[in-house]
Amino acid sequence: MTPITSTVLIASFKRPDRLSACLKAISTQSVPPDEVLVVWQADDYETREVSEKLSKATSIPIRTVHSPEAGIVPAENFGLNHSTGDVILLIDDDAIPEQDWVAKHLAHFRDSNVGAVGASYTNFHTNGEQFPERRPKDIGKITWYGRPVGFMFDHPTDWRERRTIAVQHLAAGNMSLRRSAFATFNEELKPYWQMFEADACLQVARKGYEVYFDFSNPVKHYPTGNIFDGRRSGNLELKILNLAYNHALILALYSPLYLYIPRLLYLLLIGSRHTPGLVGFFFSVFRYGDISRELGILARTLAAHVKGWSAGTRARLRSSPAWSSKRRTGPF
Repeated sequence: MTPITSTVLIASFKRPDRLSACLKAISTQSVPPDEVLVVWQADDYETREVSEKLSKATSIPIRTVHSPEAGIVPAENFGLNHSTGDVILLIDDDAIPEQDWVAKHLAHFRDSNVGAVGASYTNFHTNGEQFPERRPKDIGKITWYGRPVGFMFDHPTDWRERRTIAVQHLAAGNMSLRRSAFATFNEELKPYWQMFEADACLQVARKGYEVYFDFSNPVKHYPTGNIFDGRRSGNLELKILNLAYNHALILALYSPLYLYIPRLLYLLLIGSRHTPGLVGFFFSVFRYGDISRELGILARTLAAHVKGWSAGTRARLRSSPAWSSKRRTGPF
């Protein structure tokens, strides 16, 4: 059997200490990757310096490349263009993998039907305290009407013994992709590029490959950002409106035709607790208060849903892909 080559791709931005810890953990893997590609972005010279310093101090081959544009999707795509591995492993710069992390990911790709694999991440506060455990019923699903269900984090320790399951989407903080199973990460999505991993997984599934979630391979994650805190404060364009746009774009681009209209109606009428539709607006008022603010968010969210749906439809018409004979016949 021909060996599977691997690239660990890390798009890092202004977290040099976290990046250093991540790279040191990758350098001790039981099965070392064939290359580690660190993408430093814009004017973040400190990240470049940390990566180049560690490339000389560790035995693993670390390459440091520069993406002029800051942002997770532009940086990841820049890295893809410079990668050489058959399998691309993605990990956040503020995450710490266990020693068999690479080995466990690569083991799945011995099956030629596997196109993408994800695993859990355990979150820790800056003081070292672990986030509360979650025991969700569903993981990595997209409902028939189009609601994404994630819950790929903070699982209890005993769940590591669970069997690997088939899913529909993954999270890029702990994820691997067969390079030949997808094209690039979707740059039509808006910052902070929420759902870019779902788009990649749906590309994989469209080509007829399987997408799996492995409970046995978690990473430790030390998040510092607040973009996903669920509050109605801060940059609402990044936190709410762009999410609404991206969600609509993905549904329009990949939904089977018989669910095309039902899913559009779901967005406009129901939406989610963060991106409400007409009916969902009342739940948002109950949850967040301030009816005038929520009215403004409703109007802007509806506009974002419509714009995203239109963009996804145009992209769908442009591509009109010939689906593989192995493709799935059911809705994602």
